[in-house]
Amino acid sequence: MEFEVVRPSALSPQDVASWRAMLHAGPGLETPFLDPGWALAVERAQGGADRGDSWSDPQRGVRAVVLRQDGQAKGFFSARVGRFAAMPAGSAMNDYQGVVCEAGTAFDPRDIVKALGAPRFDFTHMLAEQAHFQPFVRGADPAFLVEMRAGYAAYLDDRKAAGTNVLKDMDKRKRKAEREAGAVTTAGRSGRREDLETLIAWKRRQYRDGG
Repeated sequence: MEFEVVRPSALSPQDVASWRAMLHAGPGLETPFLDPGWALAVERAQGGADRGDSWSDPQRGVRAVVLRQDGQAKGFFSARVGRFAAMPAGSAMNDYQGVVCEAGTAFDPRDIVKALGAPRFDFTHMLAEQAHFQPFVRGADPAFLVEMRAGYAAYLDDRKAAGTNVLKDMDKRKRKAEREAGAVTTAGRSGRREDLETLIAWKRRQYRDGG
């Protein structure tokens, strides 16, 4: 296995397409944090060579690692490389981490760290099914995902059938919110710029309130 390290903005259109195809094909991988667009957004936000600072160091900054075998892309990984360690791109906001690769792809995470030129790689929310990283895990806690591929109504019906009482409290809060602010709708995906700006404002307030 060969490891090619480039800036996310330097990825070829073919590599970006391959990355997204693997992302959509892999169970549990479909999240914005593992999308090439996320790596590119973090690169743009955190600076580059045009700033004339430490980010212009070719060994530091946001990088994409392309895992290749016989010239073919087999996996992708993004990280922010610092002086003392590499971390997932966008940490600590990024709480969904892993290598996007074809099923059955064999690799050693230490080779990725070596290719990045980093002394070590610090991760906090690695996917449990990424067995390659298990020898380097110091602790684990369960995390929960909400499955809404069939829609929010189907999710509610499934949870109610399972006897989940917390939904009763959620229904009460929803009715209260509707009385005070109007109709409440739930959408799994939204392409509206206004929704993104609202989410960003919420996250800024969360980080500000949390110090």
